[in-house]
Amino acid sequence: MKSTSSSIEVAMTIDNDAWRDALPSLQSLVDRAAPEVWRRAGRGGNAEASVVMSSDSQMRKLNHKHRDVDHPTNVLAFPLGEPMWPDGPDHLGDVVLAFETVVREAARDAKPLDAHVTHLLVHGLLHLLGHDHETESDAELMEKIEVEIITSLGYPNPYRDLQNVVE
Repeated sequence: MKSTSSSIEVAMTIDNDAWRDALPSLQSLVDRAAPEVWRRAGRGGNAEASVVMSSDSQMRKLNHKHRDVDHPTNVLAFPLGEPMWPDGPDHLGDVVLAFETVVREAARDAKPLDAHVTHLLVHGLLHLLGHDHETESDAELMEKIEVEIITSLGYPNPYRDLQNVVE
């Protein structure tokens, strides 16, 4: 019998131990953010995704290989969206975060690390669900959804007062 419930499961891999020391609550951030993204997406059914908490050196390799950009970035998303078996959960893809870049950005923007990581998790998961920021209208829509999700999780608007920040 087919289940009518809707959920997302996220497997997290930590391949840079600095994450554990800097953010002991990392698993709970993922466990709170992912279901809220899934709920706000309004999708039925079940899904799976993976999150890799990595380093700048690994992120630089990924960014170079997949985007031909030879420096690290804060988050990359690799969407798949294919069911692993008939009527099974969609495997949405993978989200990767780079420790040093994320910590540096949080300090630069005077944001708590947990707030910034949550924002980047939401951002990456939205990419897995097909959102992007290639055009101004797409960017505005994605930002609006991010703000709704982030604030529903109890964090402040991640874009407030950041208009003058340039990377």
